[in-house]
Amino acid sequence: IKEEETGLLVPVKDVEAMANAMLRLAHNVQLRSNMGAAARIRAYKKFSIAESAGKLTKLYQSLVE
Repeated sequence: IKEEETGLLVPVKDVEAMANAMLRLAHNVQLRSNMGAAARIRAYKKFSIAESAGKLTKLYQSLVE
């Protein structure tokens, strides 16, 4: 997660911070939409089949060399 770009990060076990982040998203349609779109793009780029296959291929090649 990229803070303020693809999501909101809150400290572990901080219930108040979590509630505030959820309320912020619940009340701000544009923020939700922008973060969702940015997260979708990032996930596609980072975890696409082509990207994953390329990384595995490089790993396998490094192991046999």
